[in-house]
Amino acid sequence: MDITHNIINENFYIPPSLEKIFNNKKVCFFDIETTGFSRKNSKIILIGLLYFTDEKIHIKQYFADKLTEEKDILKLFIKDIKKFDIYISYNGETFDIPFINKRLSHHGFNYTIYKNKSMDLLKTVRNNKHILNFNNYKLKTVEKNLDIYREDKITGKESIKLYFEYLKKKNYNYKKIILKHNYEDIYYLPKILKIYDKIQDYYTHKLDLYLYDNKHTVNITLDSICMNKNLLNITGKTTTTDLPKQIYYDQNFSLQWLTYNGELNIEIEITKGELSNGNNCYYINKNEFQFTNDLNDLSAYNLPENIILIQENNQILINNIKNILTEIFKKVI
Repeated sequence: MDITHNIINENFYIPPSLEKIFNNKKVCFFDIETTGFSRKNSKIILIGLLYFTDEKIHIKQYFADKLTEEKDILKLFIKDIKKFDIYISYNGETFDIPFINKRLSHHGFNYTIYKNKSMDLLKTVRNNKHILNFNNYKLKTVEKNLDIYREDKITGKESIKLYFEYLKKKNYNYKKIILKHNYEDIYYLPKILKIYDKIQDYYTHKLDLYLYDNKHTVNITLDSICMNKNLLNITGKTTTTDLPKQIYYDQNFSLQWLTYNGELNIEIEITKGELSNGNNCYYINKNEFQFTNDLNDLSAYNLPENIILIQENNQILINNIKNILTEIFKKVI
């Protein structure tokens, strides 16, 4: 068995949307390497654990030099992971956690990693695929989209082959490659938290409003965007402001904005239609709203100038919606 502990002088970036979740919590990241996919017949041969203390990154790796050392590395791993409140992984709730729990049970450990302490970044990527627009959900694909480029070139499958070669030949270079693969998996996991900034940006809209020659900057966080028959309903929260509350009813839309607590509700009349490619859509005719000429459709289609696309099939066109919000606020304030 070989335990390595590397310490790096580096800060831990926490996206603003996670600050409350992580507040006063001990957070760690983990990743496992196994000899296969069967929880019953395969074994864990390497576990990577990353955590932070005093502007330093700690990376611990628990490596089994023999297949018989799986129990030993699990014992040390659970001793360490017990100290943490949140476990972050990539595909951990489907693969790593069930695999670890099965092997713990196999070796008679009275310990279970519960998913209520887990944060699986793969689930976040999948749940927000319409925002992130990644080609696939592979870890390396996500990394590349976040401008993360690793030195490690092998796959998890190749890591398994190398491990069995290492058992036969005891070639340290094989071990070094396997450790490097796991090290980079775990080192870059915290940097993937940047996806939360992308998601937050998607649902955030900044407005500069002018009243009595005074500028008021308002940030809108969109909580819900939904279609109900011929209505687009938008709810959200804004930064609070000393502007008077706004209750406004127009022929084609309504706005209720409680400026003192930031609650926002907007309803907009929309029309259902069909695009030239046969896709269903919702849109507005901006001429019916008397919006300014600044409002233009930002979709990929060559639409008439008065048409602003809201949704294509299940895909919301968020930038068009944000621009419509700007026009509504300009008209109301």
